Amino acid sequence: MATRLAQAVRGPNHKWWALAAVSLGVFITVLDNTTVNIALPAIADHFHADLPTVQWVSLAALLTISALLLPVGRLSDLAGRKRVYLAGFALFGAGALLAGSAQSPLWLIVARVVEAVGTAMTTANGMAITAAVFPPQERGRALGLNATFVALGIVVGPILGGTLVDALGWRAVFFVIPPVAVVGVALAWYILDERRFALPPGHGAAAFDWPGAGASALALTTLLLALARGSVWGWTSVPVVVLFVAFAGAFVAFLAAELRSQQPMIDLRLFRPRGFSLGSLAGYLSFFSMSFSMFLMPFYLQRGVGWSAREAGMLMVPMALMLAASGPIAGRLSDRMGSRLLTAGGLLAMAAAFGMYTRLGPSPPLVYLIVGQALLGTGMGVFQAPNNSSILGTVPREKYGIASAFLNLLRNLGMVTGVAAATTIVAATMGRAGLGASLTAQAGGGAAAPTAVAAFLSGMHIAFLAALGITLAGALICLAAGRPARAPEKAAAGIAPQMAPRR
Repeated sequence: MATRLAQAVRGPNHKWWALAAVSLGVFITVLDNTTVNIALPAIADHFHADLPTVQWVSLAALLTISALLLPVGRLSDLAGRKRVYLAGFALFGAGALLAGSAQSPLWLIVARVVEAVGTAMTTANGMAITAAVFPPQERGRALGLNATFVALGIVVGPILGGTLVDALGWRAVFFVIPPVAVVGVALAWYILDERRFALPPGHGAAAFDWPGAGASALALTTLLLALARGSVWGWTSVPVVVLFVAFAGAFVAFLAAELRSQQPMIDLRLFRPRGFSLGSLAGYLSFFSMSFSMFLMPFYLQRGVGWSAREAGMLMVPMALMLAASGPIAGRLSDRMGSRLLTAGGLLAMAAAFGMYTRLGPSPPLVYLIVGQALLGTGMGVFQAPNNSSILGTVPREKYGIASAFLNLLRNLGMVTGVAAATTIVAATMGRAGLGASLTAQAGGGAAAPTAVAAFLSGMHIAFLAALGITLAGALICLAAGRPARAPEKAAAGIAPQMAPRR
């Protein structure tokens, strides 16, 4: 039986086994983020933390992932994707165990950073492995199926997180992660065949671009720290100005390092095709706006409306189900008809959802909320797989690792800057009303004080109006991208495809 299983895993269907193994990693990392988002109000109450403080439970992880994705993506191209993927999965599980044991906000934030290092190592390789094992004509379908596991994480995460928070407390959302991580490491070790991801001749560890890696990490860290703390310290305060100046210097140093290096961490020529550059920009904008909903809605539902954590988690189900249903369909359609209209249409659906959210009040109709969430999930599903497939279609095979890392960097960069922007908007609005940026539950639990809820709603409406405008701009960018020409793709046999996928 073991022999038959090994033959099945290593045979012609290996690409599907590899997709399943990688998708488990996608699922568990998304599950972790969505359960933590649902648990944020309970964490804030437990540690008596305000909104700007508790945002670091999410932001610290996202910032760390963003800083490490490019170096780890390049490292996986040089040292082997399976090796980096397995090490990252194990570290991710260990970080979750530390987070569940946290005794202070600082401990929890540090543990989330450990988790994030592992997440960066797995995330940077998931899309690259998928793109490497599937031929171009099936890539959209594969990435669409991968998006289904993202949706499953979004579905299971809020429900599981809400149930665990209500029944066992917020620590339980972290303790469910390590057992799944152990299973994921074992499956990936057995299934993934490193020979399928063979590196081109001449690549080796000596080619790693250390100056570029250091400069990129410094640039991203200083930028995101300035954006996250600007609303707390003041945008013109000395620390924030110093951080922005440091970012500018590090970014210039990064560009100089990449232009001088014989083996740059990220080849700047990747940005020449409009499909890569404009598609990447649209992807960033989609996650920037999406993060407004992912961060603000748990606070709105639990402290603004008075729902329980489990009830708030259940409302994420319509969004995730529509994402799961639309992602594979959109991926297959993009393999046949190109991605230009699909990506623009997906962002328009997201814009419609954000328009609905600008009308939310303290007692929203349930149907209204469900329709808005379903629109948001449909839009993201229709946009994501075609956009990723089109972008990777412009990238040579030996650059899949760094390209996959860059796409995931854009996702995390969009989420970090989006959460920071949403927090800034809401905190500023509540500050103008003479209130602190806190939505602590009143005695007995449930909703916060009416005056705090009213100020929060005003800020939330402004935030979602901004998200609406951003997604409309993204749709226009998708339409302007046109149909990019593919960069030469080196297959295992050294044969470059002659045609690029349409956009």
